[in-house]
Amino acid sequence: MGALVSTAAAQPPASFADHGTFILFLEGHKIGTERFQVRSLNADIRASATVEFVVQSDGKMLKFKTFPNLLLDSRLDPVSYDWEQKGAESSRIDIDFRHHPAQVRFRTVRGRKDYREFYLHPDVVILDDNIVDQYELLAWRYFMAGGGNQAFAAFIPQEGIPGRVEVSRLADTKIEAAGRKRACRHLLVTTNQARIDLWVDSAGRLLRMEKGSSHFAAVRQ
Repeated sequence: MGALVSTAAAQPPASFADHGTFILFLEGHKIGTERFQVRSLNADIRASATVEFVVQSDGKMLKFKTFPNLLLDSRLDPVSYDWEQKGAESSRIDIDFRHHPAQVRFRTVRGRKDYREFYLHPDVVILDDNIVDQYELLAWRYFMAGGGNQAFAAFIPQEGIPGRVEVSRLADTKIEAAGRKRACRHLLVTTNQARIDLWVDSAGRLLRMEKGSSHFAAVRQ
């Protein structure tokens, strides 16, 4: 995992606000973009995005748009989440975390409706498939918790899978971002099945993400 460094200088962001665009790559080839915004709404924080990507299936190029919308409280605990996909195949997810168990409604690509309940921790971290800005929220949670080695309960809505992620800080480094070299903190996120590397700047903004097992990368424009 590399040498851990002191997290004494690590601080959470001064305000929960950010916006920008990530360019998405698979095996070095651009496959799409994510335009996102995180903003405070009274005592809550809303993270929303428009994700556009192109995938190849059965020799055909298919275009999709997804619209994740995550509402959090001031501690970055989830309140609600909705996700919609439009394109060659359409589907939708709606989750209410204010109840225990959490109530999840799915509408599948075939139009079938499904209702499930999940017993999740109140402070569960939402890390949905192909949604990059949610890893920035994870980095904020990590720094709010004081850095070091941290473990968080996690949930992947599109797969309906609860789990656990561990986050640690590796040696600080410089990477190419937005056309120039930038100093950043290197975070390592591990699950049972994946290793995800995050590079964030001193303000907690995610500059780059790499998921080695799927050869997926996202770079802030």
